[in-house]
Amino acid sequence: MEKVIKKENAKERLLKFLLHLDIGQGKFEELVGISNGYINNNKGSIGSSVMDRISTRYPELNINWIATGNGDMLISSKEKHLNNSNESYYREKYIESLQNIISEKEETIKLQKDEIMKLKDEISRLNGIISKSSVREEKKEAS
Repeated sequence: MEKVIKKENAKERLLKFLLHLDIGQGKFEELVGISNGYINNNKGSIGSSVMDRISTRYPELNINWIATGNGDMLISSKEKHLNNSNESYYREKYIESLQNIISEKEETIKLQKDEIMKLKDEISRLNGIISKSSVREEKKEAS
């Protein structure tokens, strides 16, 4: 008879990580911000939003290992450094793009302010013409 090796599911790998941390399921759920009993009620796979919460709280955990079983449980310091470098790079690019958007909006606001001033001047000029015209008509009617 051939021996069948059962492959671990994500829930079982997560439980191994909890053993590594020497932490209970309830405390882990509280720290990660997931519902009490999530792990116990889990059928084997873990949703992406929960995976995001776990990776945020435990950046040393290899999320790929949790999901697939491939690789090591923990990310090496070299991989962690690369992840942090990439995160910093994308954060800087995001900030740079936001600064460009702000600069463009500030320029638009300046142009709109200039246009408003021109329109106000034109309104004042037209009001002056209307006032002079009204005075002339009143004089004609009076004579």
